[in-house]
Amino acid sequence: MARITTKIRPARLVDISAILAIQQRNPQAGQWQASDYARLAENPGRVLLIAEDAPGQILGFAAAQRVADEAELQNLAVHPEHQHHGIGQALLAGVHSRLRAAGTKCVYLEVRASNESALALYRSSGYTIISRRQDYYGAPREDGLVLRTVLDDE
Repeated sequence: MARITTKIRPARLVDISAILAIQQRNPQAGQWQASDYARLAENPGRVLLIAEDAPGQILGFAAAQRVADEAELQNLAVHPEHQHHGIGQALLAGVHSRLRAAGTKCVYLEVRASNESALALYRSSGYTIISRRQDYYGAPREDGLVLRTVLDDE
């Protein structure tokens, strides 16, 4: 499939309604509230990025939080109509770049064991499975996989 030209930039408060709309179309993305994203957008120790196309339409977002030299990728979603075009990889690259610049050495995340699309994205970006959490997710009940990547010193 063709890749879409995207711009990755920090999210602003005005972007939160579009982020929530994308989250709603992606059941795997969790159910964060506007206030959760507002805290991320306003806190310099956290990362909230959006991907937008040339006309300024928001296509996806990624959220991460850093503590010392580790970080957690907390949420990532791409609008269903724009998935499989490299947007998720661009968002991950943007998150990794910002975290690396802040001194982060490794990034962790959790994903549903059945989320094959997300697992393929994370593996292609250098993540490996480090543990399995039995019955971690509810509705439906499912195991969670913990993944990690080590950021290099580019």
